[in-house]
Amino acid sequence: MVKVQLGDFIFGRFEVPERIPFGASQALTVHKLVGGKRVVDAMGRSPHALAWSGWFIGENALAAARYLKGVCEAGAPVPLTWDELAYTVLIESVDYDYVLESRISYQIRCEVVTDDTAPITDVPPLSVEQLVNDDLDAANALSDEIGDPGLSGLMATLTSAVAAIGDFATAPASTITALGTPIGAARALAEAMITAASGTIGAAPGIAGVALGGDPLAMASAFISQIAVVQNVAPLVGLDRTLGRMAVNVAAMSSGSSSLTLVGGNLFQIAAAQYGDAMDWAALAQANRLTDPVLSGVTTLVIPPKPSSNGGGVLNA
Repeated sequence: MVKVQLGDFIFGRFEVPERIPFGASQALTVHKLVGGKRVVDAMGRSPHALAWSGWFIGENALAAARYLKGVCEAGAPVPLTWDELAYTVLIESVDYDYVLESRISYQIRCEVVTDDTAPITDVPPLSVEQLVNDDLDAANALSDEIGDPGLSGLMATLTSAVAAIGDFATAPASTITALGTPIGAARALAEAMITAASGTIGAAPGIAGVALGGDPLAMASAFISQIAVVQNVAPLVGLDRTLGRMAVNVAAMSSGSSSLTLVGGNLFQIAAAQYGDAMDWAALAQANRLTDPVLSGVTTLVIPPKPSSNGGGVLNA
């Protein structure tokens, strides 16, 4: 459970909110010039107000509500922290719905004085291997939702094939290419089920059939079957798309090279994510004719196969 603390008050149990929306905007001043030109000045960040709700439950519910009401009325800045996020805030309002002395719902709104959260200057990119595994998890969840034994069997085969590869960075290209077979088999069955579902939906009797004296029991059964089929269409389409994305990423890995577009970052982080070793940055630098491992702006990198060794020396552009 995430610890939420406002001043010296720690929210616990049912008091912890399910969600706390947060964000920021840039204060912009727009100057409109003759001829349609515009000059936009960035005036600085403007953190959004923080608001959340929850319940005070138990013998101390009323005391907790009255305490936070007092903090609000005092009008003094207090720290607010949860997870990695930290702010200094002023409590703008607290609202309560008294159900029982031991059961009080609350709503709090805070205006941000300062955003004290440590800045994040770059985010390590996901490796293609991570993308494949994430899609595999999503595909298995969709398959479980569909509940077809044949499809579940094909997904189990695909899962075993991915697990058998181990480290994608060092696996032979032929082994990775072989993943295309179980992916293709699962996609083919999903697409066949989508086609069959479309036929079932189209062939289901309409209301007119009931009005014209059709068998009510048979038609009720047909309608129930149609509902079951309709419920499976969305996860089937989602499964087909997810497996299609897996096929593209697997093909990128098996071809030996792939590409990655990112903003900023550095080659050490990318090599660690792609190859499992930051010292393999030299291979990235050589493939992209770079001498500086620090990247700026939007860059599209060629990701070559994992090198068998790295020299660690200065590369010639």
